[in-house]
Amino acid sequence: ARHIVNMAAAKAADAPDPDTAMQLAVGELVLRDDGSVRGEFVELLRKQREVRRLVPLHPRPKPTHVVMPRMLEDEVPELAKPKEPVSVWKARVMETPAMLHKMCMKDWEKTKNNRIIKDADAALACRAVMETHYRVIKQIYKNYTVTAGSDPFLMSSNGFTLLCQDAALMTKRFRLKDVDLIFVAIGDGVRDRTLERHELVEAVVRLTNATVRQEQEWLTWPEALGQMCDQLTANCVWFDDVRFRVDVLFRPEVEALYHQYLPRLRRVFKKSIFVFDPPRRGDGEFMLMEEWLLLLGSAA
Repeated sequence: ARHIVNMAAAKAADAPDPDTAMQLAVGELVLRDDGSVRGEFVELLRKQREVRRLVPLHPRPKPTHVVMPRMLEDEVPELAKPKEPVSVWKARVMETPAMLHKMCMKDWEKTKNNRIIKDADAALACRAVMETHYRVIKQIYKNYTVTAGSDPFLMSSNGFTLLCQDAALMTKRFRLKDVDLIFVAIGDGVRDRTLERHELVEAVVRLTNATVRQEQEWLTWPEALGQMCDQLTANCVWFDDVRFRVDVLFRPEVEALYHQYLPRLRRVFKKSIFVFDPPRRGDGEFMLMEEWLLLLGSAA
């Protein structure tokens, strides 16, 4: 193909156009002296147009310089805004009302409250009352699992007793032995010495039945349960972590400080996991409570 192009370029002076020059060059290669066609060049005849398309004989015109018109000041497009840094709290799962509703429904289904409250309509009304106070009940559970017990995720009997004492439930008719009886009655046979979160929901209903409904028999189940929840909210120790995040933690100055120290905190996190011998299982995405306590002890 290159040879054909070179010959066509040599004959371009004798030909009126590039197509004629190409035909003359191919004709000299294909035809013998006697006018017969050489078989090895038949394929070149078929690809004559393709060869000319791939290797043009005449130079391509140079692109001309395009002068753009001047833009007025009000026609200048706005510059793209710089991307804001990703918030350090992006991965934090916030407790939305829909999430709290789902958690409350799940906890209520695991309890024996429908057997304690005989009336089905009263049970539904009590579930609605519990949903209204569920966020505070959950925070109370968090506080008394951490402050009074060895397991920070399960409430011990000491924590449950301390909760009843702080709520001012102890009277001449409701004593410490009654607290222990309620604690044992809630046990599921697996973790009888501790209470899970849904078991505290059942404990609130049992405490209502043993105290408020015994002292004020004229109250309905929803009214008595609401009074018990109000008493727990007013007297028990609990920490509003949602309010703390909104008012203190999720602020621009705190966000900027975290971005400044975030690379160092990530290195500290990587060095603080898998520190036990033998190493624990897992992908290292989360830190165990033991590792967290060890980190706090080393930083003290």
